[in-house]
Amino acid sequence: IHDGKKELRREPHVSFAVNTSDESFFLAGDAAFQESETDKIQGCILHRLKAAFVNPYQMLSNESREVLSALKPEKLILAHMPFEKDDTYDVKKLYEEAMKRCLGSGTKPVDPGYVCWVI
Repeated sequence: IHDGKKELRREPHVSFAVNTSDESFFLAGDAAFQESETDKIQGCILHRLKAAFVNPYQMLSNESREVLSALKPEKLILAHMPFEKDDTYDVKKLYEEAMKRCLGSGTKPVDPGYVCWVI
């Protein structure tokens, strides 16, 4: 389900598990995860999960955070941070709170910055 207001929940949405010959990555997109989806997601991940790319809203949702924690990624990489001039919804504050909650999850959070190689 696409996270957000009722109108957004009808928008098409896909999360991706990317598997190479020896690594796996999870791109969570804008999903509002449900605990019942954990096994389905784990079934798509073929190796130790190197990193999960998540957005701040997912780390603020208890249920989404539990699903992501069950995947046991080596790194949680927070995405979706707008440039300061574009931050009309004050996402930076959500992002900072999400970083704190990532720290409480046992998985080291990574702030990738705007232009960097994260893995």
